[in-house]
Amino acid sequence: MALDHDSCVRLLIRERVKLIGYVRAILGDAHAAEDVLQQVSVLVLKKSHEIQDADHFLAWMRRAARLEALNAARKSKRQPLTLEGHVAELLDTQWQRYDTVEASDLVETLRACVGKLTPNARQLVLLRYHEGLTSSQIAERLTRKTTTVYQALCRAHQALAQCMRRQTAPTEEVNHA
Repeated sequence: MALDHDSCVRLLIRERVKLIGYVRAILGDAHAAEDVLQQVSVLVLKKSHEIQDADHFLAWMRRAARLEALNAARKSKRQPLTLEGHVAELLDTQWQRYDTVEASDLVETLRACVGKLTPNARQLVLLRYHEGLTSSQIAERLTRKTTTVYQALCRAHQALAQCMRRQTAPTEEVNHA
């Protein structure tokens, strides 16, 4: 039996943060990701009769978001994709591991991990993702070399990824790592 519209809307709201993150990983642009989310939301409501249950919804939603994001990128031709289509498909299995984790829990975990960064790394991450500046713009603002900012952001990303893995991994996985 297909999900009704109300159930689809509740799932869309619940999974919004994850979906935005997924699309932003593909496009690298927060505003474009919001536009894609709107398109996917309309598509979900139009095609809710095709969605069987919550598990099917998550997979369907990611696939629709990936296709819409790639389509939007092709139409805009403003900037290169952060992730090519085949890479986004490969990452889909990694995103599935977060299907059972509440988005609010992921956000809180990410906030805690950002809080563990050095003050310099935290500043760079906030400039990059909160203010949406590029590495070049950050370098200009902080009067640093672009390569220095880029390398520091890479280290910050690695630290955040490690922290997120430690915080979200099942207990037995952490004990064996």
